[in-house]
Amino acid sequence: MPKLIFPEQFDTQIEPDIKLGYRTTGTGKTWYARIYWRNGEKNSYYTLKTPYEPSQASFRLASTAARKKYKEFYETVKTGASPTTTLTLASMSQRYLKQIRKEAELNEAATDKQQLPRYKDNRNGFWTIKKVKFRERLHEQIEPFFGSRWGANITTVDQRYLGTFLAWALENTEWAPSTINYHITEIKQIWLWAFRKGYVDQQIGEITRAAQDLRGRSRRHLKEDEWDQMIDWAAKRYRDRKASGTKDTESIDLAYQYWMWLHVIGYTGVRPPFGQVKKNLLEWKSYELLEEGTAQEMRTFKRFDEKGKKDYEAVIMPECWDVFDLMEQHRKQNDLEPTYLFQHTQNKANSWKKGDPVLNFRTSWRTMLKELGLEMPKGTPQHEKLVPYCLRGYFITMRLRDGDMRIEDLSEATGTSPEVVREIYYEFSTRKTYKKLTSGSHNARTITRQRDANGYAII
Repeated sequence: MPKLIFPEQFDTQIEPDIKLGYRTTGTGKTWYARIYWRNGEKNSYYTLKTPYEPSQASFRLASTAARKKYKEFYETVKTGASPTTTLTLASMSQRYLKQIRKEAELNEAATDKQQLPRYKDNRNGFWTIKKVKFRERLHEQIEPFFGSRWGANITTVDQRYLGTFLAWALENTEWAPSTINYHITEIKQIWLWAFRKGYVDQQIGEITRAAQDLRGRSRRHLKEDEWDQMIDWAAKRYRDRKASGTKDTESIDLAYQYWMWLHVIGYTGVRPPFGQVKKNLLEWKSYELLEEGTAQEMRTFKRFDEKGKKDYEAVIMPECWDVFDLMEQHRKQNDLEPTYLFQHTQNKANSWKKGDPVLNFRTSWRTMLKELGLEMPKGTPQHEKLVPYCLRGYFITMRLRDGDMRIEDLSEATGTSPEVVREIYYEFSTRKTYKKLTSGSHNARTITRQRDANGYAII
């Protein structure tokens, strides 16, 4: 590397720990800063990306750039770290996740040897790979909130900005309050880890959390006639595309699969995947057919670690059995592997390959709502809109109304809590449940008593 030259016409020692100079390369002369640290015992060189000119104006530009560089440099070395240590928020996130993953691996290795796990998580338990994967997903999902700040020094992200997370999540996601609060907890964990490592001077304060107003946040319920309209619309779109003579067979297949997708979600109650997390997509390995062809035939669909929640086994209603048979036939006819329930049947340059999963049907859903007159104006609160999640709500509501089910049993079969089912989906009506409420009455006591001349009962 060319020698650093300190021009004599300038006082290049602009600060006790900063000295300016320039180097000559094939592209010309460029200002550099020599920055000292550890009481002058060590120093590092940094290009200031400012062309060198023998003028006071050029020197002032270089001085300003050097002081800015020194500020970033000092934020790193004051923690005791090397000046090459990256203190970006992204780096803190990655290093925190790397540490807890290592601890989870050691815990599981100990468990395999029938030893007690050693490393505790932040919820009075012990780290496992499953728990770490859940945290990794949370970190992926909070990155869009930080935007360019994700690549900035963690010390430059202030508390006031962190306080806007709740408003951002309510505006840009469909997360439940508990999910929002999981993300907030994880943001705080990043800062707590950085604080314990000495990369930040203090922990962050409280971030406003989402209130658990279950009834108030309940989504718009899908009505029975709206469900019928959706099924008819999807079937008609498929028929129209098939009859159009189009050479785009993929569009025909997607219309067919959308019609099937409506049935699958509406008759199982599983959470419709958004496509952001590939492991949450519906897969054939989750489908189970028992006692086929007998009076005891059952069909179920298992969901594993969905949204980081408990595993559950969903029931497939008999109304959807034929649809699953049709999906299997469609898969075989298109020479697709038994991986994802919904797959692309053709290659599309720069988009997908045959066999890739269909991540979601968001566009079809929006088009359907618009053409059925069910689309809500822009700015309508999220809980007043019809979203794919309402298909799950429709299943739960119908099971409560028509299935004569215990709320506790239904919550187990849909991977949620009895509290959520009771508060969001259960619509009690004394008139609708009159026969159930009066069942078990004693006929011997159901009598019409004699009256005296004044109409009073003779008892």
